[in-house]
Amino acid sequence: MLTKMLYIQKSVFDDGRQFKDVLIKYLLAERKEIKFIKNEKKYIGAKCIDQNCLWKMFAFLTGLFHVKMYHKEHTCTISLKNKRVTSS
Repeated sequence: MLTKMLYIQKSVFDDGRQFKDVLIKYLLAERKEIKFIKNEKKYIGAKCIDQNCLWKMFAFLTGLFHVKMYHKEHTCTISLKNKRVTSS
């Protein structure tokens, strides 16, 4: 899965929604939970919900969304509960 995340780092996204969708799918597969700390028209920032974990990612709009800042290492444990997972 690490190679998929490295691919995300080098990727360009059409819009913020596409960036968020790819990020959420990856993190669900990895059993990690994040929160979006910035969600603006030209900037999206996300970080791990564990305050001690260093994982974070930020993407900026420069025509398309580009990942500009990324700390790839999760130092937290696997999350067994995730608000983004529903039964429907």
